[in-house]
Amino acid sequence: MLNVSDNSKNESILLEYKKMESVYHKFSAKVEDILLHAIKGIKIINVNKRVKTLESLSDKLIKKQSKYNDINEITDIVGVRVITLFSDDVDGVARIVESEFDVDIENSIDKRKSESPDKFGYMSLHYVIQMKKNRTNLPEYKEFAGLKAEIQIRTSLQHSWAEMEHGLQYKNSDALPYKIRRQLSSLSSLLETADSQLVLLKDFENELIDESTLSLNKEKPENVALNKITLPLFFKDKNSIIYKIRDEFLNNKSDKELNVPGVEKLADFDREGIRTLDSNLSFFASCLHDFEIFNFQQLYDFCKNRSDVLLNHSDKINEEILRKPSAININNFFFMFLLACIYDELINGNKIDDKSN
Repeated sequence: MLNVSDNSKNESILLEYKKMESVYHKFSAKVEDILLHAIKGIKIINVNKRVKTLESLSDKLIKKQSKYNDINEITDIVGVRVITLFSDDVDGVARIVESEFDVDIENSIDKRKSESPDKFGYMSLHYVIQMKKNRTNLPEYKEFAGLKAEIQIRTSLQHSWAEMEHGLQYKNSDALPYKIRRQLSSLSSLLETADSQLVLLKDFENELIDESTLSLNKEKPENVALNKITLPLFFKDKNSIIYKIRDEFLNNKSDKELNVPGVEKLADFDREGIRTLDSNLSFFASCLHDFEIFNFQQLYDFCKNRSDVLLNHSDKINEEILRKPSAININNFFFMFLLACIYDELINGNKIDDKSN
């Protein structure tokens, strides 16, 4: 039960919160922004921020009774949660957090190591952080000096499980009937296994990419199966035949016909095209398989034998590029190339792998 002194401290903390609330919201946005810019090459499902409400903070103070004497002792008024796709990426995000912020080790906790085996949903990594001094010395960060935030890092499956337990009010499983506890434990085990299997799938994909890259470097494209995973290698190689076909197409156009972008601008378009390539990969792979193209050697031959098909549809392509210059990026160009080949196949009955007939 709270005494008069505790009530006075709590009222003082809540009053300070009201004064600082707008700063807390700006602080949470800055922490989130730093993380979003720093996390590269890691598959992130979501990064979201939150600031405790006055009501939530009041409930916490009552629950913790006389624990807090000052608002600065409360480390989770501001929170940011990072949700990763793969469990091994939790450590990758952790390294970024340690690099970008000052970490309060004493108040941080790795629940993956401390929780009991059946607490899958809560096996997240919790950091308490502050802005580094080199940031708070800058005018735009000065007001955040001394403020703390909690950063939680967990996988998508861990997050889903934690949300489910919270929604069903199953967090304190010791108070539940034996049958429900046993079922929860079983489900938790399955999800943890799924988390591990997702990492194995990612490792297999990386291994396939490495092996395919090695075969291409050894000029053995016939050993590289064509699928959604390997196909990006075709576009990332600037010496790939599709780039040569595009160069030839553009070189056949006069300045009056087409406003051909310069080398640097074209490179910018291509970077954007590669970035958005995932949305077309399934379509590309499916079409190529329909044309009985199953490895990279067959893909190279296909492109070489059908390169002049584009000229039959150049007016339409020119019209699209004039309307939107970035349409010439390598992703869109291959899309137009495939459509031209499909149209040629349907209208003229030409065999993709037999250009001579």
